[in-house]
Amino acid sequence: MKKEKINSPKRGFISKLMTIDKETIKSFYLVEEQRREIRKSNVLKHINLIKNRHHFKTPFVLNKTNGKYKIIDGNHRYEAIKRVLEIDNTFSIKILCAVYNNLDRKSERIAFSDWNSGTKQTANDFLKIYWEDIPLGNEVLKQTGATIYGGKSIKVKLIVGSHIEAKKQGKFSGGYDGGNLKVVEDFSKLEHSDIKLMKAFMLDMKELFGPFDKDNVFWKGTAVAMLYRLWYDNRTIPRKTFLKTLHTIFNKNYNISERWKQQLKTSGRSASVDLYYNVLRPQIERESKVKFVFAK
Repeated sequence: MKKEKINSPKRGFISKLMTIDKETIKSFYLVEEQRREIRKSNVLKHINLIKNRHHFKTPFVLNKTNGKYKIIDGNHRYEAIKRVLEIDNTFSIKILCAVYNNLDRKSERIAFSDWNSGTKQTANDFLKIYWEDIPLGNEVLKQTGATIYGGKSIKVKLIVGSHIEAKKQGKFSGGYDGGNLKVVEDFSKLEHSDIKLMKAFMLDMKELFGPFDKDNVFWKGTAVAMLYRLWYDNRTIPRKTFLKTLHTIFNKNYNISERWKQQLKTSGRSASVDLYYNVLRPQIERESKVKFVFAK
């Protein structure tokens, strides 16, 4: 085995070449509730690299505690190795690892950020990693029914981001654009009054479009960002009147207008801005008997 290289105390880890096989993999573990989303395409990419005898370009980042190695970074590579071992239990691979000792959760997150400073990570990944630092995070999930990565429920970044942008007022920008650590910072400022509003919005969305369905265009980012701003600015309109107006407009236009259908399928902040100012606003102003407030 390659001799261990001790790095400066500032870095706080040792570089170590480790062999992973059916026995040694038992020493590696992940905490599922802290684990980032597994992307199937990434796992398959790493499996193909392994099968073609290519080595990983970056090390595993590990936290050694009580003789076990907790994976700080290496989610997809670990999953790929596990799947290859399920097919061939004689398989083994040497992996360069950066091994820390007895880090607490805060230090683990700092280590992850250090190793990924030049790597593209999603804002959702950072939310997952730092979730324990967000005071009302679990309350947001409970009250809105959202999850970090979505799938069978709305992504929490979409609903919270739409709320954050609506609170700023000013011109509608098409949605929230906070990334990575900015998302964590913004989420940490949420108060109970914010959660109450987001919960009310989700109830009205369910009333308008039915339970969350990832295939329903009204539950996608383009529509949600637009609808949240409309909803937020018109909270003083009685609920029955508000919902009846939107029921009329969306039921009528979503069924007969190709523009609604096509633009709701278009993603991005610019698409949401166009829908808000050029489709939704003139439609409401033309057909509603109630005066709605729109962003300037």
